[in-house]
Amino acid sequence: MLKRLFFLFMKLGFISVGGGYPMMGLIYEQASGAVGLTSAEFADMAALELLASGPIVINSSTYIGYIKGGFPGSAAATLAVCIPSIVLTSIVHYFLSRFRDNRYVGAFLNAIKISCAGILATTAVNLAHDIFLTQTAVPSALLPLVQRIQWPEVLIGAGCLIALTKFKANPILVLLGAGAAGAAVFR
Repeated sequence: MLKRLFFLFMKLGFISVGGGYPMMGLIYEQASGAVGLTSAEFADMAALELLASGPIVINSSTYIGYIKGGFPGSAAATLAVCIPSIVLTSIVHYFLSRFRDNRYVGAFLNAIKISCAGILATTAVNLAHDIFLTQTAVPSALLPLVQRIQWPEVLIGAGCLIALTKFKANPILVLLGAGAAGAAVFR
């Protein structure tokens, strides 16, 4: 398991671009196949990510490594995800300083930004589907979608969205309130 965790997060560190949030989709897809990460474990990781300080990708790798391989798995995953950043940053700094004004390099970097937005949107839609729809519901053409929606989660999410956008509430207080509401509803 340690070897799989190490190579999984080293690969993710090398192929991901754009920071932690765009990498979340890759983490979910790759870790579910390589180490058996479930959507519930991923949702827990994403929720804890908002409470923990520090880089998203480091916290994610540490969490997944710990739940799948204990402390040694946590250390292996964290180390593995850091190695590519150190190597690639050194290489990119060397070459980017030489080609800073090249229009092709600028166009390439802009295309990467656009693709990261698409990755984020896809991850958000997939995760919302897994969270808001019941996991035990049997998909059926006769069963309306409305019956499968878990309304308490939708209401808590909508309340958070309204509090953040309309009332400009403190995000930390909104997180704590959502956690308390979830604990009260889903004991």
